[in-house]
Amino acid sequence: MNRLIFILTFLLAGSTGLLAQEYVFIQPLTDMLDQGRAGEVRRLLPALTAEHPGDPGIEFLQAVFMPDADEAVSVYRSVVEKHPASFAAIKSAERLVNYYTQKNDPASARQYLDFLGKEPVQAVTVIPSVPAEKPAAVPVKETPLPKSGKKEPVKKPAAEEKPAAAPAGKYFIQAGAFAMMNQADKVLKKAKAKGFSGKVIKEVTNNKIFYKVRIGPYPTEEEAETGVSLLKTKLSINGFVVED
Repeated sequence: MNRLIFILTFLLAGSTGLLAQEYVFIQPLTDMLDQGRAGEVRRLLPALTAEHPGDPGIEFLQAVFMPDADEAVSVYRSVVEKHPASFAAIKSAERLVNYYTQKNDPASARQYLDFLGKEPVQAVTVIPSVPAEKPAAVPVKETPLPKSGKKEPVKKPAAEEKPAAAPAGKYFIQAGAFAMMNQADKVLKKAKAKGFSGKVIKEVTNNKIFYKVRIGPYPTEEEAETGVSLLKTKLSINGFVVED
């Protein structure tokens, strides 16, 4: 663990030139969060906080683990306002867009989309559903006339059972965002093995392609929140609710 903290501290300190000299570059840790490795980040955070007190990147990571969503939002807003040139401000603004979108507050979401300088991205489903082929029509043979001269009634084939409709809903749990498609597929496969349903979508953020694992759908936000707890219990993944 101490060796991992040393390596991460070296990476964080040595990458500050990518944005601004006074900020710690936290992308290695945010990548770990996107990969579902929140537990590792949580264990590293106390030591990194001691190394970089008051840094906006560390404030952002502390807010990620706050149980009170409103308190976390307050920290995200503060990071954006006080340190707009930092990488932490970008990640904070992305979280604020998701938060205000879920709260049905388009004006506030628009404010942080403007900060990011982008329009809402339309999700593209990477794993399409394949329509089932229609069964070929069964020819009905005419029964020959019996000696009585009357036609026997022709038996109709039994009606085929229609497959159950997929559950309706617009709420999903985001269980990770990955740079490689096979990484996202692996997480989705594990989730399905535990009884979850879901899909992988392809989105472009800051000119980078991400493959995001979405678990669901759920008909209500409350059911999706319950799913977040189940996902954490069964797979140790810290997801969050999004509206598709």
